[in-house]
Amino acid sequence: MGIGENALVDARVSWRRAGTLASAIVDQLRTAAPPSLVRLDLAAAAGALRGAGADIAVVRVDARSEPWTRTGLDASQGAPITWLAHGDSWIATRRGPHLDAGLQLRLRVGMAAPAIDGTGATFTAAATHDGPIEVCSLFPGELRDDDERVAYDRTMPRALFGGGFDVAVAV
Repeated sequence: MGIGENALVDARVSWRRAGTLASAIVDQLRTAAPPSLVRLDLAAAAGALRGAGADIAVVRVDARSEPWTRTGLDASQGAPITWLAHGDSWIATRRGPHLDAGLQLRLRVGMAAPAIDGTGATFTAAATHDGPIEVCSLFPGELRDDDERVAYDRTMPRALFGGGFDVAVAV
């Protein structure tokens, strides 16, 4: 095969790949969106935790909002902090990829690093500092540097995300 024939083969492969990608996008847009999650009232869980002696706050963490949401609670270093979360977030449309609480939610104490990463919709960890407790919905790569400052990705701004999480936090 000569150089011109290689270019022709490369062009055909590229067109085929572009067609496959376009078909996949059209198929995704034609499918029905997943059903909306019914908001779960966390009051019963919060009441049970309050009855066990915990301080409780229930907050809404929107996927599009600035990252840290104050809970109104304070913790002492080493104190157990538990969260119970319900919800999900998605990219672009409800038909887009969905992200759950275990992947999205982070918690920090004292407005300082390190952020606590959960493993699921419920999680318990020790407070890393003394101070106020904040919860956020972060996306891969948003925490940068040793100070874990939020660095926004220009290719996927927060405005593209939807959904959020209702979170009960107990100390």
